[in-house]
Amino acid sequence: MRFRTALSLAAFFLVCFAISAWSVPVPAEDGPRSNTPEATAISGTIANVKVSQFTLSLDRNQNPRKLEFAIDSNTKIEGQLVIGAHATVRYRAEGQQLVATHVVVLPASGIQFD
Repeated sequence: MRFRTALSLAAFFLVCFAISAWSVPVPAEDGPRSNTPEATAISGTIANVKVSQFTLSLDRNQNPRKLEFAIDSNTKIEGQLVIGAHATVRYRAEGQQLVATHVVVLPASGIQFD
């Protein structure tokens, strides 16, 4: 009789443990994670051009802000980097530096208002 009681209690605790283990939700997998930072896009007017970098001026409510972007061998540039042209830049941050990954340049209109 004691053997049955001990066996019943052991089976009961085993069932309780199995239920509690299965009731914990398994975390969902979002796919493979990579350590590469996500690219961000921004538009503005090209203010300065150098060999390996350029500056984009953002006109936000009459408070211009300038961002400096590095150009590397993987940077894809559509158009010509010319001061005054409007550009859209996709970039990634590497530490304190912004690295351009894709630049689309629209030529300056050439229209001057007096």
